Amino acid sequence: MFVEPVSITFDTFPYYATHEVIPFIWDCWPCYYDKMEAWFKRHETRTAIFTSRMEMEEMQKRCPQVKMLWCPEAVDASKYKKGKLLSERSINMLEFGRSNERVLGKLTIENHVCTYVDGKFIFSNEELYDAMGDTRITVCLPKSMTHPDIAQGVETLTQRYWEAMLSRMVIVGHAPKELIDICGYNPVLELPDKKEEINTFILDILNHIEDYQNLVDLNSQTALEKGLWSIRMKGVEKWLWEIGYSL
Repeated sequence: MFVEPVSITFDTFPYYATHEVIPFIWDCWPCYYDKMEAWFKRHETRTAIFTSRMEMEEMQKRCPQVKMLWCPEAVDASKYKKGKLLSERSINMLEFGRSNERVLGKLTIENHVCTYVDGKFIFSNEELYDAMGDTRITVCLPKSMTHPDIAQGVETLTQRYWEAMLSRMVIVGHAPKELIDICGYNPVLELPDKKEEINTFILDILNHIEDYQNLVDLNSQTALEKGLWSIRMKGVEKWLWEIGYSL
């Protein structure tokens, strides 16, 4: 069952009363470690799957009796569009989801679109997929940078990276080590350390956008090979067979 620690009792009710539950866990931030450990022990959990490697490693120390697997987040490729060549796209920069202002500061980028305005999302899902396929640059940052008070040093890969790669947007921000390990290279253009240099950094990319076409093409192919749920779940199935489950 796919579960979040914040609501795991609700997520697994009433199945934990009559079945063995194998939780597939995301967003297990450090503030939930004690809660997750208590749930494992209360329900005599034998097997668990985590989307974050760092979170899994911490829980494995706390609960060595539980067999654990790291299965990073993935996506369904059918929703995303390769879109136009970078030089033909109309949106210079697209930010979606949580705010990146803590890291980026104030930007002066023309045709800069944020999907979350005044507490509301400005696109439907289909409109967002179209916009991603018409965007040159997007921002991808782990929660350890945008909300360090919650992440407390936990850096993990989210589906946003795969979405950006499939849509052939240039990704600026920071790549979690999980992503680099899976891809075998860094698909992200890492931001400068100094906040005051970020705006110039992004403008320089826009002024030479054709130079990044090969990178986004490679990223798209890598996402198709390594970032899909259809691939990921075959690995989960194989692991479950190996540790004794009949499916």
